Amino acid sequence: MTKTKGVLFLLTVMNLCLSFQSRASTPISDTLVAHENRSVQELQTDPRPPAYCRLLADLAVTDLPDPIWDSTRGLTLIQVVIHNSGASTQERFDVKLETDGNSYTIFTNPIASGATRVITFTVPGSIYNPDAHYKATVNSQGLIKECNQKNNSKSFFGLG
Repeated sequence: MTKTKGVLFLLTVMNLCLSFQSRASTPISDTLVAHENRSVQELQTDPRPPAYCRLLADLAVTDLPDPIWDSTRGLTLIQVVIHNSGASTQERFDVKLETDGNSYTIFTNPIASGATRVITFTVPGSIYNPDAHYKATVNSQGLIKECNQKNNSKSFFGLG
């Protein structure tokens, strides 16, 4: 083998090794322990999240109470209940409210693991036009690594 072919072969092997290593989502030791004595079919249908999820925050919009009309100021107060069911505190994050083509975003302080926080949006005028419909989303920009993004949004509908 010539020197050039040998170097190319070595670089190809190194790239393959790095590619394989970067695709591994959990350490091999965790995978072996977690999957010991389990069939291939069980592994393919396993509903449990990957091992690294135990280390992350998991933010969710858990409730959207009825909006509150403030007639003295001509404003609607919309509360969004956020819960962190993950294992770690989540530093600053965003909560977005979308209603009638308008969008409002609040960046909030950290939320501890297991904690619940109520975020209040102040929207000018009444949101009943004639009915009220809005959607709240936590981590709307997707900047926070979470294992479950499906619980990040919730919608509200109320008859006017």
